[in-house]
Amino acid sequence: MTEADLEDQRRLPKSLFKWFENELHSLERDNVDRNRQVILRRIIEPQGSADLQKFFDRLVRLMPVNTAARVVDLLIGKVLVFGPNGYSDVRKEQIEITETLEDIAESAGKLTRAIDRLERIHNAGGLVVADTDFYSILAAIEGAALTGWGDRYLPSLYRDHVKEKIDDLAYQYDGKYWPSVAQVVKHIEQNALSAPIEIDPDASAAMATRQRSLADIVRAILADLDLHQSGPGWPTGLRLRDPEIAAFLRVTMDTDITDGAVRKRRKEFETMKADN
Repeated sequence: MTEADLEDQRRLPKSLFKWFENELHSLERDNVDRNRQVILRRIIEPQGSADLQKFFDRLVRLMPVNTAARVVDLLIGKVLVFGPNGYSDVRKEQIEITETLEDIAESAGKLTRAIDRLERIHNAGGLVVADTDFYSILAAIEGAALTGWGDRYLPSLYRDHVKEKIDDLAYQYDGKYWPSVAQVVKHIEQNALSAPIEIDPDASAAMATRQRSLADIVRAILADLDLHQSGPGWPTGLRLRDPEIAAFLRVTMDTDITDGAVRKRRKEFETMKADN
């Protein structure tokens, strides 16, 4: 691990509770994702913190806090889909995604035409706009990265890990090898118009029925964990324990599921896997 990597780690919150507290503040500030806000409040409130302390402490001992947060996010995702509001949320998200893609396409189209118009004026001579971020995609990338725009980690990450490589490429290949800003925005417009909306199997299941049992949720969690454990990026050797899954569901879903109930579903899942 490089010194820059170590510095990045030092900037991260020290605990998962602080990580999710920061996320909750961000969601509240932007007034978005109300259901996730409910789950995060349950996690960080005193009773939730006490019940999840051992689980979260073990994760942070095994991996950086940002990696641990991704593991917990996997569980949060299942609770969001299969929880009491999962069905209506999936339907609502479909509509919202479609409307948002239409807004993106419309806005990108307007921006493309405006940049094209500005470039024609620039090429005609006379008055020009000196800021090359309007024309060079590499200049725009660097400007956005070094400004950060709400991401306080991005400027230092860009300077330490990316800038030199981008500068080398810019030196080797001049502007004709790169798309213009207008071309990139045009691609965003076309992509928004044609982007398919894919529904993962769990969300599809949530749409197919309004009521899901705790057993269904546990089985979905175990299947997802099994999939991720065999994939890239999953912390080596990490296996979530039955009491940890049960504690998480008790806190986030306000239910009384027992460790034994999770253990039973795990045995059923492993038997089904062996049979297949």
